[in-house]
Amino acid sequence: MRIKWKPIRNVFLVFILAAIVIVAIVLITIHRDFGSKESVISLDYPKTESRLYCHVKYTGLTGDHRVVAISTQVSGESVYDSLHSYLFYGLSRMFLKASEDTLFIYTITRAQPPSKFDSGIVIVQAELDNVEMGKLSQSWKKMGLIPVE
Repeated sequence: MRIKWKPIRNVFLVFILAAIVIVAIVLITIHRDFGSKESVISLDYPKTESRLYCHVKYTGLTGDHRVVAISTQVSGESVYDSLHSYLFYGLSRMFLKASEDTLFIYTITRAQPPSKFDSGIVIVQAELDNVEMGKLSQSWKKMGLIPVE
């Protein structure tokens, strides 16, 4: 009696693929924040006794997704809420400058102004093209800008 290997081979391949998928799901579940990194820049405004926070969060397995939130909240769920914070997506260069009662944001893409952003600080978004951003990337120290990284 001869053993037919083709059905056994197919069952074996299905078993191996199922095991790989299960292991991948377990690893992703356990290491959901793998590659995740978050930092906060505090921007003080002594004249108005106000403070803004620039939250920078990198996500993804390789940390290749970034969201920058300009918020009045130091932490919490509303930090990355588009109703309460200015949200910028992507890895493009970005610079900030705090001046008296104004925050200047130099970016390639403007954020939608949030409807529930409550601060006495004026937010000015300067949208720059790639050439202008390249020039700014070389002279940001002289201009007193803060790089968002």
